[in-house]
Amino acid sequence: MNDVITNQFYGVSDAAKFSEGMRMVLESVGHNKNIYASDNMMTFGRNMGFMTDPEFVKVIQDNNPEDLELSFLWRTHTLAWAARHAAQLEGDFVECGCYRGYTAKVVADLVGFSDMNRQYWLYDVFNPETIMGSHNASISDPFEFVKKRFEAYNNVNVIKGYVPSSFEQGMPEKVALLHIDMNHAEAELGALEHLFERVVSGGVIVLDDYGWTAYKAQTVVEDGWLNAKGYFVLELPTGQGVVIKR
Repeated sequence: MNDVITNQFYGVSDAAKFSEGMRMVLESVGHNKNIYASDNMMTFGRNMGFMTDPEFVKVIQDNNPEDLELSFLWRTHTLAWAARHAAQLEGDFVECGCYRGYTAKVVADLVGFSDMNRQYWLYDVFNPETIMGSHNASISDPFEFVKKRFEAYNNVNVIKGYVPSSFEQGMPEKVALLHIDMNHAEAELGALEHLFERVVSGGVIVLDDYGWTAYKAQTVVEDGWLNAKGYFVLELPTGQGVVIKR
């Protein structure tokens, strides 16, 4: 894996003009410049060490990502970094909004989660109308799809329902990694209200939607809630936000 160049850009009003502009920019940059052009980001001349990290590259390839999943590779790298850090702490891993289970599976495979004495909690509504499979075909039963994806793991809990009410079906006592990606401000705030105090000192919270203008509502409510507790979110160019629990 070297460059990452996809056509996955959001909010473009003139796709033809944008594509032509991208082509000209990429030509002007030249070759061997470590280009990342995807997911509303374009960089070049960066080390992008995750592209030559053999363990990370292997788990990405082993999980056979869809085009959409491959397009947010830098976001996946952020989660991989967070997981490697969290794996050295006490506490479970949590993902609120697991979609097809791809990022959680990459994380679990990367850190050898099946051999750990901890649980992974995956929460989602598992709506078949919003969860797509190969060639943009909807998955008829996404809940079963994700459970099957983790069938080799006996320490992964897949829970169906709306957060935070679905926490009544089970939730961790201590959290080392909390990944929130529900595209819904009220649900994300509910997740923080129920789980934040369970995040251990040094634990990582990754807010997938935090930096996206399309999800400004999340930024507003999460900043307000976290700032009141003396926490401030690091906004990344990927659109993610990161918080380290004290």
